[in-house]
Amino acid sequence: FTPSLTTVALDHHELGRQSILLYSYLYKQSSLMSASVKLDCKIIVRETTLETQILQGFPYYLSPNIPSIDFYEDSEVNKIMQIEDFITRCDDLDFLILRGLFNEIPYSKLSETIYITENAIRYRVKRMLSWLSLETEECLLSTIEEYISPSAIDNAISIKSKQNHR
Repeated sequence: FTPSLTTVALDHHELGRQSILLYSYLYKQSSLMSASVKLDCKIIVRETTLETQILQGFPYYLSPNIPSIDFYEDSEVNKIMQIEDFITRCDDLDFLILRGLFNEIPYSKLSETIYITENAIRYRVKRMLSWLSLETEECLLSTIEEYISPSAIDNAISIKSKQNHR
């Protein structure tokens, strides 16, 4: 081509490796819909952009000094994804139970309010604990509260209620 074209060089081997790692990760995390990975690339400046002011002084390698971040080993990211999976699994009753727990309503009163037995509440609380690999109701509430406010649970109940009445 005349003039010669400016191009971008990409490490296709690394692109393939990251694609497989990402696919494997998404396959194991059924609640995730998508994720992305950024790769370094090299801009090869040729005649088509040689005199463009935007590229003058622009580094030919993008992000060479940024340390590699292993997204899959980031404990905070994993915790957020675990909470996302938890929320996805919760149904209307689970949200009502969570609201009751946050409001410190005893199981006996809560069962009358949401029309299920105390044993059903206990079962559902144990199930929610297992989703987050926790042992106690207090741990459940504190873990959820790190990422979700009790008022957000009320909003979720309201939204689900409106969806069910359509």
